[in-house]
Amino acid sequence: MPENLQEIVQSSGCALIVYDMQAGIVPQISSGLEIQKQCVLLVNSARKAGMRIFYTRHFFLPTAAAGVAQLRRAMV
Repeated sequence: MPENLQEIVQSSGCALIVYDMQAGIVPQISSGLEIQKQCVLLVNSARKAGMRIFYTRHFFLPTAAAGVAQLRRAMV
């Protein structure tokens, strides 16, 4: 049984997920440049630790394929 956080969190079993850091999104955030700098530091640290890194991006489906839930969210 693990007894501390260091025993639980091993870089080989962890991954970093970078979500929605698109060039068109970051400038819309008031502290976007600082967030971008921190993400770069985090990605570099994860690489040094041998962690897997996943980059994701949020997008909306076309209206014809969106389904009722996404259409309602778009209407709000």
